[in-house]
Amino acid sequence: MNKNLNKNGITTQDDLYNFKSFGKFKPHRFKKILKNIPKNKPIKLLDVACGEGQFYDILKKYRDNIEYCGIDISKKQIEISNKKGYTAKIQDVTTKWDFGDETFDIIICAEIIEHIFDTDFFLKQANRVLKKNGTMILTTPNIASAGDRLRLLLGNRPSAIEYTARVKDSGHIRAFVYDELFNLLKFNHFRQIKILGRDFYMPLFRHEMKYFGKINDFFAKIFPKLSAGFIVIAKK
Repeated sequence: MNKNLNKNGITTQDDLYNFKSFGKFKPHRFKKILKNIPKNKPIKLLDVACGEGQFYDILKKYRDNIEYCGIDISKKQIEISNKKGYTAKIQDVTTKWDFGDETFDIIICAEIIEHIFDTDFFLKQANRVLKKNGTMILTTPNIASAGDRLRLLLGNRPSAIEYTARVKDSGHIRAFVYDELFNLLKFNHFRQIKILGRDFYMPLFRHEMKYFGKINDFFAKIFPKLSAGFIVIAKK
C-alpha cells in the first residue's frame, strides 16, 4: 500500500485520483481532437475530468478564442489547474453537473466514461449542458482491440479492465466495443456519431516515432474496431 494512503486504503474514485499523476496529454490524440475544434469563432469549452488542465496546456497554443472551464472530482488536481490560471472547479460527474442547460459549444470527455458507473446519466448530463448542434468529443479504450484480443487468447487480462484499486491503477469500471459505444450514444440522443480509431497497439511502432507513428495512425484509421481506443465525435 502506498505510504500516503490512510489505513483504510482507497475507497472512492477521488481517493484514487488524489494520489495519482496522469502526466501530459498524449500529442497524437490531441492532434486528432484539434481537427474538430473550430479556429475562427469564440467557443465555450467544458473539459470533463480535466485533471491538472493537461488538455488546455496544449490547446491554448493553437486556439486563442476558447472560454475554457474544467471540472474534476480531485481537489488536488483542481488546485493545480487553478494555480495555472485556468477556470476549473470540483465536480462529481456522477451527480448533476453544476451548469445550466445548453451552456457549452464543445465538451471534451477524454478517458473518463470508462470510470463511470451510470454511463447513461453521464451522457445525459453531457447532452443537457451542450448547446444545440454542439459537439461532444469523447475518448475511451477499446476492450476488443487487436492487442487485447491477443492478450485474452494467451490467457491474460485485457488492458482496459482492472481488478484492483491501487495507486498504479486508473480506476476503470466500464469497458466498450465499437458497436455498443455507438448504440450508447444514440440511446442518449446524440447524432452524427463518428467513432475513429484513437491509436493502435503495436509494440515496436510507437506514436512518437516519425515514420512508425504514421503506420500506427494508418492502422487505427482503417481498422477502428481493432484500435486500442476510440475518439468519438458526436453532435447534440
